[in-house]
Formats: sequence, C-alpha cells, structure tokens
Amino acid sequence: MDFGAVMRALSISGNLTLVSSRELVDKVNRAALRFERKEQKQIFRFRKWPVPVTVPDVLPTAPVHVLREVGVATTFFDDPVFADAARLWAQLRYCATLAPHRGRMTLSATAASSVVHHHKVAQSEYLGIGLALFVARHVLSEQYPGLDFQAVDADVALRSGIPGVGAVRQASGVRVRPDYFLIGHPRNGGAVKIVVLECKGNHGNESLAVDQLAKACVQVRSVEIAGRGCLPSLMVASCLRQSGITVHVLDPPGEDELWSGSADELERELNEELGEVPEPFTSERPGSEQQDDAVDELALFDRTLPVDVEESDTSFPAEARVLKIPQASQKWFSHALARFGAASALLFAGAGRTAAAYRPPPPRGGFTGLDEQSSASGDDAATAFDLGGGLHVMGTRSVLPLPDGGRFVVHRGLESGLYEQLAGQRLGSYLRSAPGVEERWRNGILDEEFARDAVSVGSDGTVLAVSLDRGR
Repeated sequence: MDFGAVMRALSISGNLTLVSSRELVDKVNRAALRFERKEQKQIFRFRKWPVPVTVPDVLPTAPVHVLREVGVATTFFDDPVFADAARLWAQLRYCATLAPHRGRMTLSATAASSVVHHHKVAQSEYLGIGLALFVARHVLSEQYPGLDFQAVDADVALRSGIPGVGAVRQASGVRVRPDYFLIGHPRNGGAVKIVVLECKGNHGNESLAVDQLAKACVQVRSVEIAGRGCLPSLMVASCLRQSGITVHVLDPPGEDELWSGSADELERELNEELGEVPEPFTSERPGSEQQDDAVDELALFDRTLPVDVEESDTSFPAEARVLKIPQASQKWFSHALARFGAASALLFAGAGRTAAAYRPPPPRGGFTGLDEQSSASGDDAATAFDLGGGLHVMGTRSVLPLPDGGRFVVHRGLESGLYEQLAGQRLGSYLRSAPGVEERWRNGILDEEFARDAVSVGSDGTVLAVSLDRGR
C-alpha cells in the first residue's frame, strides 16, 4: 500500500451526492408495505411516514472528517482490555477506504475490490455512521441556524443506563431503537432541540438503501416525549461505490424542544450536578392517538399510489413499544445527554478517568499493541500537541510502524481549553465555547508544515490529526 497516497487522499475534498425526493419517499413506503404484507413483518405497521428533506445536490467533505465522526461516535466500547485500540480502530482500519476521484467522494479501489462480504457489512456500517453524522449536521445547521448538535449513542444512553434512571428497556425481543440522539445546544440562548438519527450503509444500489430506510421508519418512531408523539428524526442511507458515494436522506426535523433559556441560564444549569430524574421513563404500547395517525397517513398514501390497502389492518402489532420521556423530565434528559456527549469527546481523547465523571465507563487499560502515549497515573489524556493556528490539544499520540521504515502517526484529542473546562466540571461553559474552536483554527492555520497533515476539528472541539513520518 502506498501510504503517501493514503495520506494525500485523507485531506482532499470530494462531493457526496445527496438524494431526497417525493419519489424516494414513495419507494420507501412501498418497501415498508412489502415487508409488512409479503414477509409478514407486522412491526412495519408501527412506522413513521417519511417526507423529503431540503438538501443540496452535492456536499463536499474529506475522508478525515468522516473518520473523526466515526471515531467520536463509537467511543463507548465496553471491553476493558481493548477499549483504547477500539477507539483508534476507525482511523487505522478505514483510513484507506474513502478517496476523492474527479471531484466525487468514492469508495477506494482497494476497499471496493479486496473486501469480502462479511467485512463489507462492517465497513458499510462504520462508514455509514460517519457519513450520516456529517450529512445530518449539515441538514440541521440549515434547519436550526445557531445550534450545534452533539451525537449521543442511543443504546449507550438508554440500554446501558442513565444516571438516576438505570437501564431503560423495551419489551423482550423488540429491537427498534434509533442509532443516535442529536442534541442541539443554542450558542446564544434559546431552545434546546432533540432529533433522533438512524444511520445505514451498503455497498449496493438505491434499492438496498430504500429497504434500509423502510426499516429505519420503524426505528425512529420508538422514542417520544409524552404528549407530543414521536420525536423529529433523520434517516440516512449511504451507498458506497467506487463510482461515487450517494447519500439518501429523509424526514426533516420538527419544532419540538426540550427546554429553553438565555445563554447564561443554559450554561449555569449545565454546570450544575445532574440530580435525580423528576419522573421515571416508561415503555408502553402505542395509544389510540398514534393508531388514528397511522390510519390517516395510510389513507393519504393510498390516494397517491396504486397500492391495495386494507384499512382494517392498521392496528399496531403486540411487539410495538414506545419509550416515553415524561414532560417533567425533558430538561433533565437534555442535561443527561449533554453529559454523555461530553464523555464521548473525552473518551475519544483518551481521557477515561475524566469521562467517568460524566458517564462512568467500564474499567479501561491494558495492552493495545500500539505505541500509545498516556499518563503514568492511568488512562487520561496526557500528550499535549500543537496543530498550528493557535490550536493546542490534549489527547493521545499513537504510532504504527510501517514496512518501509516510516511511521503512521495518529493524534486524537480535545482542544486544551475545552479539556480543562470538562475536567473542572464546567459542562455548560464547554458547550458554549466548543463551536468557536473549529472556526478559530480555520482562521489561524497558515503554516504550510501543518498542511501536510490530515486534520479534522469538530464543533465539539475534538481533533483528529493523521500524519506520515518518514523518519530520517
């Protein structure tokens, strides 16, 4: 493998093709009906009916940005021995899978030709997460100017247990959770928003994406705030091909909010301890109101497409369950999710001990097989490094020897000022300051030395920097 070519490709932008249309919605609805009737999967009666999203025809990105999104979003790995290696996995295993070609972002020739089926499934899942998060952030930035969204793994937040609540589980055998919660924090005060996100990926064509989106319609309906119905959502399915990557997007967010306040009020509230949940969460069967909504949506679909619909067959199946977040616990829930987001950023930087104050992770440490520098006192981030442009980072430095005598170097971290805020339990201050880090770095980076590295800085202050050290 030509690691020099890999390095060059990591930082070069290519266009993702975005698709969202009424035609796509109709195809997804047809697929859901097929699953329900021909394959006798009654859970598809319990689905959200999607609508198109306003998206540009193309959206540019570089592979390093997708890898950073994957790395931060998948930090909650429970194995106590290989946790550190798992946090680095995305940057090593998938560093050569995306490549810009003739202006488009594509699946690299190596990834397209040399990966067997079961590895393609894992590859499409991980890259599907990174691409979905990148596209979702763009869509939400257009929908909600002035809000910055954190991604929080839904299973981690619910199945693994929320402080003060414990595990929040649905009925046995029902596995229809969405992948992520996206929590939008206003920069200058206002409403805190929540959007659920389902990420899909495949190595095929649009027909596979359509089937995946039909299944996503069930997953995004499984969480609601009591009294408001299902939450706003985004469903994103990426087709990974050597000819170009196409991302299908449906379901724009609604106007639901968790709570609101001035910038000072939000910061002050989030800087405080989480406290006890005001009212417990529940897992319930859908009520009559949701049944009526399903009949109305089905009737509308029947008028627009030639599909034989039996209206008497619209009741939700017994296994359909909704996780209900009581209105009294909305503000508390947003605070809990913000803490999970902070823990994810800290774990990405290797700061497990500091992250434990936000979401106690399982014990970490042990042999990783890589030369990864960390503090002598444990697994907290200890390596300080500069990226130019006035950006100082606390995190980890991992070195992988290469066959030609060079070294593949990966820095993962968090901007040092933000790290200090989180270490000092100033979560509100962190959320208020984090979005300015990326802008400050972009405005200040002038040194050509750093242009040789592939660097991604997120709105949460996380930093991924990949370089190739040829040695002397």
